[in-house]
Amino acid sequence: MPTQATYWIDTSSFATTSNIYTDSGLTIVASNGWYKSGASFRQLSGGNLGSTVYTCECTTFSSSTLQSTSSAACTVTQSQTYYHTGSGSTPIATNVCYSDPGQTVLGNGYYKISSTQYIQITGGSGVVAAVGTFSLGTSFSASTTQTNATNACAASINQTFYHNGGASLPVAANTCYTDQCKTVFLGNGYYKIGTVGDNKYMQITGGAGVVSAVTTCPSLLEDYDSSQTATTSPNACFDSLGTTYYHDGTAGANPTLNDTCYTTSAGTTTLPSGWYRASNVGGDIKYNVDSSGVVQSTQLC
Repeated sequence: MPTQATYWIDTSSFATTSNIYTDSGLTIVASNGWYKSGASFRQLSGGNLGSTVYTCECTTFSSSTLQSTSSAACTVTQSQTYYHTGSGSTPIATNVCYSDPGQTVLGNGYYKISSTQYIQITGGSGVVAAVGTFSLGTSFSASTTQTNATNACAASINQTFYHNGGASLPVAANTCYTDQCKTVFLGNGYYKIGTVGDNKYMQITGGAGVVSAVTTCPSLLEDYDSSQTATTSPNACFDSLGTTYYHDGTAGANPTLNDTCYTTSAGTTTLPSGWYRASNVGGDIKYNVDSSGVVQSTQLC
């Protein structure tokens, strides 16, 4: 983008000066580039100021280079400064766009003008035919690709990928991509998706990023039969069973000292503090958990 600065010229008019200088003694020629005074532009190249004076009430804008499709424009950076005849910060339909201040029109094609928008120029005269919005993917968190479901369920979620569905996480038949512009398919394999609490993995097959299935991971916690509501110690053994809770202790056993108990198989919510009844291998017990769901004591009923 252009910047404003003070320069010196060797005549009284920008239109007639032979060069542009950075010092009042007229000994240091300014850097190559386009210079504007009022509505007039002149180009300094190779230390020599062009004689042609262009007059254009143009506005600069940041753009990518010319691309053949909107998808291609989505993936490139805005590395160019161009000019348009509108008054806004970016061109709109019917504005004329130039690569310089009003002399050379931009070629037909697509130009990225923001992270979400592009312009399309047609007709050979630099006229903006349309301003479009990129078709961007929905981001989601996932693991790296794994060779099987077991590995996926145990994997860490540390990647950001994209899909073409309407929900926050991909579902079967959605297509997944490595980039937001949806140009590179996610490879075949198994991926844990969402968060630890979602406890799901997806499988991609076919080589085109298509999700063949989304499956809930098996719980890593042990389920057990429990009373539902916390009570006081003497009464817990008389509470009704029939509620399934989960703990991180020994498989098939009742929860025991220092185990953590959960209300969900994914381990997202700990059991509220209090006394409960449980029945599993090892008999019928009552157990007490603190506010973090950690077992403080157990007693046989």
